[in-house]
Parts: sequence; C-alpha cells; structure tokens
Amino acid sequence: MTYDQIAEAALASGLIIVGAHHPEDGGTLLLLGPDEPAFWPMFESSDEMRDAAEDPLDRWSKRMIGSLATQFGAEAVFASDRPPYPP
Repeated sequence: MTYDQIAEAALASGLIIVGAHHPEDGGTLLLLGPDEPAFWPMFESSDEMRDAAEDPLDRWSKRMIGSLATQFGAEAVFASDRPPYPP
C-alpha cells in the first residue's frame, strides 16, 4: 500500500489525510478529516444521518474509516472511543 492509494481511497469516502506521524515504535499514524466541500453532501445522505439515532457523525466516521483501515490492513483509532482515550 502507498500513501497515494490511501489518499485516493479516503477521497472516495469524502475524507482527506490532514496529518501523519511516524512513532518511534514503527508504523505510521494518519489523521483523516473532511474533504470540503464534498464531505457534507456525502454525510448528509448517509444512513447514519437519516436514521435519527445518536451520534451520527461518530457512527459514520467509524464505519467509513473502519472500512478504510480494513481495506489497508490497518487499525482505526477514534478520539470518541471510551476510556482510556487514545492520545
């Protein structure tokens, strides 16, 4: 997998890579954010936004980013996960 492959897949989901970190213990951490203005129409038409359940953006993010992580053999980590919160 390459950075460009991940970036392209993220764009198809309405997301962009907004940062990267290479921890001393190896690997790479990518921070994803919304690709404006394409993001909002995609999110507003999502099942999570239309189902009236709580936390639609968190649930959408977990579905979309989780799918990207699976596609690239990575682990998705979310700031909204319950304690202990990731740094």
